[in-house]
Amino acid sequence: MTKRLRVALALLITLIWIGGCLRQWVGTGHVYPVRADQAWEVAQAVLRWNGAGVIEGKFDDQYMIVTAGERIIGVSVEAVDTQQAKVSISAVRRGPFSSSGYPQKPFKNLLGLTEEKFHKDFVQGMEIVKAGKPLPAEAPE
Repeated sequence: MTKRLRVALALLITLIWIGGCLRQWVGTGHVYPVRADQAWEVAQAVLRWNGAGVIEGKFDDQYMIVTAGERIIGVSVEAVDTQQAKVSISAVRRGPFSSSGYPQKPFKNLLGLTEEKFHKDFVQGMEIVKAGKPLPAEAPE
């Protein structure tokens, strides 16, 4: 079993253990023209810009997790090559299923953050990093 698969399985088991009954996984990923270490920094900044407190995870594990209310959001960063990284965002809802077996509400936000907004903010942060500037503590205008 590869290290990446072991880490993914460990994270999944941890999420199940912490989150109780998992409700729904949804997610989107995009490949960006930025190194994986830069993508990691930008992804953390985007989460902070959108109100994340503690972000759990290590770059070596390629995955970070933030919890808020009934949602757990995860962001993975994988190197595609030396100059590109795939950044994916996933959300888990905790709580009971509806009678149909599907969540009563679709994934809309966590900390006011939609998947679309995450990727939009990521592009903005990536442009800052590629310009050689430091990422600001607050979301840019």
